[in-house]
Amino acid sequence: MSQSISSREEALQKALHEHWDVIIIGGGATGCGTALDSASRGLKTLLVEKGDFASGTSGRSTKLIHGGLRYLKNLEVGLVREVGKERAILQRNARHLVYRDPMFLPVYDGGELGRTSTAIALWVYEWLAGVDAAERRKMLSKEETLSHIPLLQKEGLQGSAKYFEYRTDDARLTLSLALSAQQQGATVLNYTAVENFTYDDSAQHITGIVLKDQIKGQVYTIKAKCIVNAAGPWVDHIHALDKTTKAETKLKGSRGIHIVLSSFDFPLKQAVYFDAIDGRMVFAIPREEKVYVGTTDVFYEGSLDNPVVPKKEMDYLIACVKAKFDLKSLSTEHIESAWSGVRPLVLEKGKAEGKISRKDELFIAKSGLLTIAGGKLTGYRKMAERATDKICKVLGKTSSACKTEKLPLSGGEFLSDEVFEKFVSTKTIELMTLLNVMSYEAELLVRRYGKQVDALIALIPQSAYYAQKYQLAKPIAIQVLYAVEKEMALNAKDVYIRRTSDFYFRIEQLKKSYKPMIAMMADCLSFDSTWIKEQEEEFETKVSELKGR
Repeated sequence: MSQSISSREEALQKALHEHWDVIIIGGGATGCGTALDSASRGLKTLLVEKGDFASGTSGRSTKLIHGGLRYLKNLEVGLVREVGKERAILQRNARHLVYRDPMFLPVYDGGELGRTSTAIALWVYEWLAGVDAAERRKMLSKEETLSHIPLLQKEGLQGSAKYFEYRTDDARLTLSLALSAQQQGATVLNYTAVENFTYDDSAQHITGIVLKDQIKGQVYTIKAKCIVNAAGPWVDHIHALDKTTKAETKLKGSRGIHIVLSSFDFPLKQAVYFDAIDGRMVFAIPREEKVYVGTTDVFYEGSLDNPVVPKKEMDYLIACVKAKFDLKSLSTEHIESAWSGVRPLVLEKGKAEGKISRKDELFIAKSGLLTIAGGKLTGYRKMAERATDKICKVLGKTSSACKTEKLPLSGGEFLSDEVFEKFVSTKTIELMTLLNVMSYEAELLVRRYGKQVDALIALIPQSAYYAQKYQLAKPIAIQVLYAVEKEMALNAKDVYIRRTSDFYFRIEQLKKSYKPMIAMMADCLSFDSTWIKEQEEEFETKVSELKGR
């Protein structure tokens, strides 16, 4: 039995025999953030997730920790103030995963905002969000704008505003939260689905969960003093399991898609936030020799596990790009990859998709089930704080102060940006030698794993065996091994979608290596040939879905 499977068995046995203060359902940013907050305050905390961490909304975002400039349009002043401050906290606690980058907002004749109104809007945004002086807006002329973004349509262009947003790898950020919660004493389990609740003698108060291990099929009953429903888009599904409460829709799903283009087809060097063809706003963001574009905002009631990427919405994003950039021949045929996510918005009847608030809310059922819904990736920490405060109240415990504001996330234990950059420089040189790769590849790994890159390096001798056995490139083999042994990966897509994002940003290379990669995972996890076949077929299906758009 592999070390990772053995550790999982131990965690399952602990989950079964411990009487928990709190069980959190949902392994997205909100659930993992709440597990971290609860565990850091000394609560016995168990987190369960039916799929992989960040396999829902938290791994399908625009991959920005942004201050919510567009929420000013909806006059959500409190939300802008909170998430603006939160992004600075998150950047400090996870420097390896959250970094500042310039964003350009072009201003055109006849646009919703002119140069003066854009400058005023950004000033208000910066004031509310407490933006540092070094990150404040700069208004650029037409000539200055085109020097940065020569592809922009020139007709009617007045100039642009340059301000700063924070980029992230959303799936790895969520994973980092899960690992940090684990370091604080929480037990976290992916691929464990809640099938029902248990109740006290009165059949009115929830006392635990009925949990199914998705890997081995075993069913467990686990007790806890408090149950938290942080299941994101699945909140209503979990709420419906509570037999003491009338099923009630609390959420409205909104689908957002993103498309990925090669930088050869869309040679964009700077991130741009621009007016779409219908008055909405769209991002175009360079990453790893690709450019991804998003997002849409359409009410959605389909599959939450595998939300589709409709051709109509891809056509819309391509049309938005062509309307603002000089790319006449661009078409959906140039799309290399794409993803679709469902925003779990708190239901507000009568409001259009883009008008529903991104605020979060807490609900407590008469059974004691505590539900947290809505919110944004950027605001996960405050959501978790509010949820943990409520958990302490439910448990009758004196709530200790939240510690997460100054608690570095796993891999992000750096005192300053300068210390981090020095670390990146030193470790990049070391990895170049150890893996025989170019500086770009080595630096990407250092920034991806942060302080945990030393644990990655420790596995290089073991991974070299697998690299040779399965004819895999060394960087691929070491990341597969690390994902399995240290990051709880149990499915091939855990690696190629959430641990590395290769399905989105290196899909052509992945098409050449997915079979040996899957074979290596099976070897590491002691899985059989049936598992290998299932994983290969799943990958091929996902690729064919892209081709069949």
